[in-house]
Amino acid sequence: MKPLESATTALQKADAPLHEPPAKPSEKAIKAARDFEAIMVRHMLESMQKTTEINGKSHANNGYQSMATEALADSIAKGGGLGLADLIAHTLESEMARGKR
Repeated sequence: MKPLESATTALQKADAPLHEPPAKPSEKAIKAARDFEAIMVRHMLESMQKTTEINGKSHANNGYQSMATEALADSIAKGGGLGLADLIAHTLESEMARGKR
């Protein structure tokens, strides 16, 4: 093999990705990831809600505040969430693929 050909071949190999890009997650993984993110957002908002309480009493009616927190969490999740669902879905999919080997 000529030096120029071997250098070209080496460069082509160097340009090749080290590993295959992750496959698109399954619908099941995406749903699980979105559900998990919605639960996490809801817990985060509930924790934030507790910081508005003074002497154990909330400034707003607890029932309405709880419903508002739930509605806000659902809206955040439906609007794309915090961006964690995609990362979680890809991780789930790669872990499931790794387990099949």
